[in-house]
Amino acid sequence: MSVKEEVSHEEMQEKKEEEKKEEIQFIEPNLNKRMTSAKRKRVEKAKKKINLKQRRQELFEELSKIMLTEEELPNLKSSTKLGIDMDAENQENVIIMPKKVQKKEVVKKKIENKETEEKVTKIVVNDGKKTFGFGFVNEKMEVVDKDEKKGRDEKVVFVKEESSEESEENKEMSEDQEEETKDTKEEVKEEIKDNKEEIKEEIKEEVKDNKEEVKEEVKDSNEEIKERKNKRIIAVNIKRKEEIEKRRKELPILMEESNIIEGIIENECVIICGETGSGKTTQIPQILYEIGFGNEESEFKGMIGITQPRRIAATAMAKRVGEEMGEEGGVVSYQIRYDSQVKENTKIKFMTDGILLREIQSDVLLRKYSCIIIDEAHERNLNTDILIGILSRIVKLRNKRGEAMRLIIMSATLRVSEFTENQRLFKKAPKVIKVETRQYPVRTYFSKRTEIEDYCSEAIKKVNKIHKKLPGGGILVFLTGHKEIEEVCKELRNNKENQELYVLALYSSLEPKEQEKIFEKIPEGKRLCVISTDIAETSITIPNIKYVVDSGRKKTRYYDTKSGISSFVIKWISKASAAQRAGRAGRNFEGYCYRLYSSSIYENIFEEFEKAEIERMPLESVILTLKGMGIDKVINFPFPSQINIERLKEANKILEIIGILDSKERITEIGKIIKEYPLHPRLGKILYLTQKKGIEEIGLTLVSGLSVNDIFLDQECDRSLFINKDSDLISLILLIDTFRIAEAKKSITELQYCKLYGIKIQAFHEILLLRSQLCNILGKQNKIPTHLITPSEQIELRKIIASCFVDNVARLVRREELGKYINSGLRHAYLTAITKQPAVISSKSVLYGQLPDYIVFHEIVETAYKTMVGVTRVNFKWLEDASPDFITSFEKKSFN
Repeated sequence: MSVKEEVSHEEMQEKKEEEKKEEIQFIEPNLNKRMTSAKRKRVEKAKKKINLKQRRQELFEELSKIMLTEEELPNLKSSTKLGIDMDAENQENVIIMPKKVQKKEVVKKKIENKETEEKVTKIVVNDGKKTFGFGFVNEKMEVVDKDEKKGRDEKVVFVKEESSEESEENKEMSEDQEEETKDTKEEVKEEIKDNKEEIKEEIKEEVKDNKEEVKEEVKDSNEEIKERKNKRIIAVNIKRKEEIEKRRKELPILMEESNIIEGIIENECVIICGETGSGKTTQIPQILYEIGFGNEESEFKGMIGITQPRRIAATAMAKRVGEEMGEEGGVVSYQIRYDSQVKENTKIKFMTDGILLREIQSDVLLRKYSCIIIDEAHERNLNTDILIGILSRIVKLRNKRGEAMRLIIMSATLRVSEFTENQRLFKKAPKVIKVETRQYPVRTYFSKRTEIEDYCSEAIKKVNKIHKKLPGGGILVFLTGHKEIEEVCKELRNNKENQELYVLALYSSLEPKEQEKIFEKIPEGKRLCVISTDIAETSITIPNIKYVVDSGRKKTRYYDTKSGISSFVIKWISKASAAQRAGRAGRNFEGYCYRLYSSSIYENIFEEFEKAEIERMPLESVILTLKGMGIDKVINFPFPSQINIERLKEANKILEIIGILDSKERITEIGKIIKEYPLHPRLGKILYLTQKKGIEEIGLTLVSGLSVNDIFLDQECDRSLFINKDSDLISLILLIDTFRIAEAKKSITELQYCKLYGIKIQAFHEILLLRSQLCNILGKQNKIPTHLITPSEQIELRKIIASCFVDNVARLVRREELGKYINSGLRHAYLTAITKQPAVISSKSVLYGQLPDYIVFHEIVETAYKTMVGVTRVNFKWLEDASPDFITSFEKKSFN
């Protein structure tokens, strides 16, 4: 039969069926009129039976979805088949499920019989599992395996062939048929009972076999897990002194030791939140060392690296851990910017976060480390945030390569949600271990009223009161800056009633020898009193401190991201910082914290956490660091805190103007060289250009001086010897190089020179150390200058300064050009590219009162006016040569 004939035949059948339906619809109402009451009752009974059949069919259809086929029954497994194994990829326990055989779908097809067609009424339910037939099925059926790719089609097939006798049979169903259905029900029940017994016996036999198989599998998996653990954990015995061992056992962190070990072994990243004084910083490195980290036979072969936000913390913690472990051969060492005690046998290394960031630039995978601990992560400085983002990727890469590595983030007051809920940073949330107890309790007391201005006097009164009335124990006072600290120390020392007080100062610019006095033994009959900035807030444990006096304030460098203006501001601390300060008291015995502010100030004004430094500081250095590592799209970098896109664009513009990035935000050849220097991009470019012009010795001195902020003391000193009428920066070079020449001739010492000219000793010492470090990076000797900078060298250097600070240009504006600021009280002011308001030259500048037409400045500081600091006189032509497009747009700017 051809295709056309088949189609025409099907169409003819469809037409006939439609005609029959129309006839039935026409005949049925006429039949109802002719029917007697007896016939009507019989018809209604027949309809009810049909409805019951339909309900049954629906129920069986739902049951068929649940029931298993005969092929699936042998695959039933007992729950004892479940086992436990270690997932190699995720490093976690998983449940082994018994494998199931793939289901085969069964479809029934009719075998066509053209010769004899039997007239039946049949309902077939087919869902691929079980077929149920109702009525009298006399047709032959064939079982066919359906193609697996097609999937299972759930169908309800109704096969109906009508005849004239059908309605009578349905209407007049005999009682014999009902008896037959009862008999079939009883037979089915008996069969079900027999089947149940057979299935029970089969299941019992399978359970026995499965139990034996599971036992063997569990044994094998346990052996594999033991082998892995044996490879990972290698016990290292540390011989400690009895006194240290006793003190160590009392630390809360050791109560969680097994939980910490398990968490570190089984997870790539772990966050440990422990109360201050719980022993995190000193004990976690020792725990790692004891379980084989740093051991050549262990899976974790590399060093244990611990980062600290401050140098003094890194050196102090290295010394403390070394003493506890009884190691003096360099097993525990430290590395800070200008000092390194690391040896070949070092296993535990304390360092500043900047040191680790420099190491990543030379070795991206940090192959010599097996574990990195980021301590005091709550401080969230620039380097810490960059490190956490990079390490989240390094740890994954290392473990995928089979080079085991772990990342541990530690803090007492960490905003954990920024790490656990940040899927850009960690796709799988890190394990969090909390140590919610401290060794000794600390009682906190608020003041009834808050002294807003003269809080230093309040601190002195509180110290005197504690010294007179309370039992022995050290006192720690938190103030804002070195000037306040020195004044308070002087007043406490001069008080005759406080002769027993041993008063020490502590701040970052203090000499290292003076800083170390806080760890030395106290003279007999004296009581320790330390007056400190927030440097003592974290990591540093000053021994025997029992009382803390908290002013609730700190001095911080505030950078306005919109205006680009920075200023030093005294502001309230956060609640997290307040908790850290209180924790300094409960280290050796029960402590007390006296807060010089009320509870209402604390609850209503204090923020929960301080903003991360990356949210309030310039981003030029961050972008150059990441671009230098090959991270082109900085916006996609997984920072713990989201960065504003507008700030990234502004930073990219600045780098483009000074030639570090091109128009497509790609790092230039100059940028590739500058990224190797531990300097701000501007200062890196100064060093690069001075090398090209043959005045690199001058450039080294300048960038070293500009890298250290605030080097002068607040006192009147005669520095006229170093004045250069054209530039504050050249004056700084003269100050530094004059000392270097004088020191070489042994005519003056560093201490004498600083006292003579009102220079901070620690800041000046850091300038000299940085210069020496830069010489080592460039592979040059740190030569003593034979002469001071000449006039021709000054002009060349000013051109370079103009090129590197071209976006920090300012143009002199007369009073009549001040526009809306004409009544501001300024006779003369400068229009800058950064601010919308008029700016003035600092009164401490050598150019103050000279009023040059064009200048460039190092930075703008917020005072009564916008004040430009680090000013240099420049020619307009130099600015045009440096960046013509930028200067053209700047010239169009005005106050109107």
